[in-house]
Amino acid sequence: MITANNMYSAMNIKQLWGKDGFSVLTLYTVGTQNNVDVQENFMKRTYNNFGNVLFDSTINQRLVYNSHDNEAFVALKYDMYYKIHSRSMNFRLARRFRQLIIGKE
Repeated sequence: MITANNMYSAMNIKQLWGKDGFSVLTLYTVGTQNNVDVQENFMKRTYNNFGNVLFDSTINQRLVYNSHDNEAFVALKYDMYYKIHSRSMNFRLARRFRQLIIGKE
């Protein structure tokens, strides 16, 4: 018999930095649990003339293989979003471009 169970869990903490940005701290986990049980069953069966089973019973049963495994990971992620003011950025990029191409300040 094989059974498998999956689990997950997550938690977010958000922080707002005014109008220009925010950050998100995420803690999450994902896991699985696998159970495998293999048995040998020794049976006694009685058949009719057409090959159909009339009666069956278990004589003996033994466990051949047994495996119960748990796998999981935990992760922590931090995302930060910040709006860079386009006016000051454009001015700095234009100045740097003039320095590189023209060679003047």
